[in-house]
Amino acid sequence: MVDRWQSEQLCSDDYIARWRSWLSMPPADLAKAMTSSDDVWATPMRQNSPFILPA
Repeated sequence: MVDRWQSEQLCSDDYIARWRSWLSMPPADLAKAMTSSDDVWATPMRQNSPFILPA
């Protein structure tokens, strides 16, 4: 999905870069990042998630 965002310019480069970084993390670290209340990006990232079925 992140590749599609990039190739079709569906999303800002900030989200694409951050999701690539997050998705390279071990699953436990990814879960912590996604559910963090300390990271100002956590909520926006959850609202712009690649975990959907493509249209």
